[in-house]
Amino acid sequence: IEIGGLGFINPHTTFAIYTSFGKFQIGLILLIVIYITIFLSNRKVLKLYRNWIYLLVLVLHILIIFQFTRGYISGVSLRTLFYALSIQKMFFYFIPFVVVIKTETEINRFINYMLVLGILSSVIALVQFNYGFWMPSSGVRYLGYGFYRVYHPGALLIAFSILYIEAKLLLDDRNSRKFYLYVILTLLSAGLITTFHRNLFVGVVLSSSVLYFYASRISNNIKNNISLILKILFTSGTVIVATYILLEYTGLGVSVIVDRFSSGVDDITNTSGTFNTRIEILMNAIDELRSISLLLGNGFNIAYNPSSALFLTYDNTFANIFILYGYLGIILFSLLLISYLSTVVKLFVRTINNIIKISLLTSMSTMICIVISSFFSANIVYSPNLSIFVVLMGIIFFYQNKQQMISQANKIY
Repeated sequence: IEIGGLGFINPHTTFAIYTSFGKFQIGLILLIVIYITIFLSNRKVLKLYRNWIYLLVLVLHILIIFQFTRGYISGVSLRTLFYALSIQKMFFYFIPFVVVIKTETEINRFINYMLVLGILSSVIALVQFNYGFWMPSSGVRYLGYGFYRVYHPGALLIAFSILYIEAKLLLDDRNSRKFYLYVILTLLSAGLITTFHRNLFVGVVLSSSVLYFYASRISNNIKNNISLILKILFTSGTVIVATYILLEYTGLGVSVIVDRFSSGVDDITNTSGTFNTRIEILMNAIDELRSISLLLGNGFNIAYNPSSALFLTYDNTFANIFILYGYLGIILFSLLLISYLSTVVKLFVRTINNIIKISLLTSMSTMICIVISSFFSANIVYSPNLSIFVVLMGIIFFYQNKQQMISQANKIY
């Protein structure tokens, strides 16, 4: 439900209990109850200490609880503390996810569910681009000539879906290739364009390069794969040309997109504009934390004033990690990322099942896309993005845990 909301609906905040301390989200309360119940009653959870991803996520949970307690002792209001907890609650979905998902069939079903949501997100983004209506968390800004830029919370899910389709096209030889290539990939690419998210465009391109590299290493037919990559590029090019014709025909002009990208390149080249703004956000947060704690950060003493250097921004994930958890958080997230990527590579080399390889390639390339976009957007205090991050961790945890159980069984016999 949390992933499915994507800003169109908001199930965890729609129903809430209002008290003198503030608004308590029923979804958050239920999550805490479910988490504690599963953790204390399920023996499987207590036996996962050998899995590095699980251990690091558990340490992150402990750090979140510590910061909550630290804030309470320091006199931070319960309203602020619960708000800080609510915007990061998706981290706690990891344990229920790994307990509930028990088979590869369930993993594949879950990934297909995310693909359907990615396609749905793309369709809705295209409709908003043309008609400009607002949804609870999916806003628009008028561009001119009847078109709107879409500030869409499902943009990262669209990127995930694009990378999944690419992996499936490269590694799955079934007859559905043409449908995925010419229909689904075209629809997803068009949907991503409407968001004008330059960081995701770059992330998808670079992540696709990594995906193609690993796919080529296991290909039995290099010639066919090169042909397929050319078809994917042709499809993407067709979308770009169609977009160009549409924008020129309607009067909006393709210069809107060109200017958007060229300004981004100029910003990075000259360390100016939005790129420089992201650097300033990060450095200002670090400077402000020198008087509080560089090691632990500001914790859950959330700043509500957007002009404050300690305000949780939507424009830089690394700054948010520093504000919430300090250098300790940066180290923890770095270890988690290194463990995640190294585990994916090891699993990819060991498995011979192409369906599993598709899941592994998609997970790895999407995580790379998240890291790239994190410098320009918020991925840990923004529920749709954070939910994808947690699900990716859960998927790789599942395959790693399964591999460890197989290894242990082989040792016994």
